[in-house]
Amino acid sequence: MTANLNVRNYDGDKYYMWDAQQNYWSGHEWNSASPWQPVLNGQSNSNYAQSNADPRYYNEAFTYGADNKATHSSCKDLPNVNEMTWYAAKGDPRWDADELWTTMGHLYKGGMWFKKKANISGFDANKAVDGSDWRTNGNENSWSVSQTLPDAADAGNYFYLPALGFYGSGQLFNVGYVGHYWSSSAYPWGRYVAYNLYFYSGSVGVRNYGRGYGFRAEALQ
Repeated sequence: MTANLNVRNYDGDKYYMWDAQQNYWSGHEWNSASPWQPVLNGQSNSNYAQSNADPRYYNEAFTYGADNKATHSSCKDLPNVNEMTWYAAKGDPRWDADELWTTMGHLYKGGMWFKKKANISGFDANKAVDGSDWRTNGNENSWSVSQTLPDAADAGNYFYLPALGFYGSGQLFNVGYVGHYWSSSAYPWGRYVAYNLYFYSGSVGVRNYGRGYGFRAEALQ
């Protein structure tokens, strides 16, 4: 008997500093002719963007207390911070320790199921789950997650996000353990930070992190 394993692959070129014009390792991705990109947790390379002279560097635009929205193709069409709260708080997040997937030539497991936007009652891009606008008030929060997978009959109402880790100062961290996904919203009270959706086996949250981290920049369903 042979097992039919449909293992999805996730590209390594979707890591970006917040709203950067090019991905974190642009031109030197793991499968390029001249790779700089670390492919395993703990590996590092010092050739990451360190100033705004590099198009891989984050968008530095900032107005205090305002809705600082992404303007470049990497992040401008991502969910805003309000939308991220609906996925986190009302998307019935369910940790999956067994779903297999690959990235950059290696096999992993670990990720979170969320309800699709169309299946989240009350979903509102202009208001977070608490009724306020996080784009301008700077709120943050985290929520508990379930360890039970969606029922097979209900699985079509969910989508899966793998725990693809992140890059920090050129080093790869937490692949298989943590997911960090950028929003289109920068944090209104700090010049160097932006909002992201993050998760691990025990929690999901929407918080601000430094714009220079290499988080995933991907549309959500």
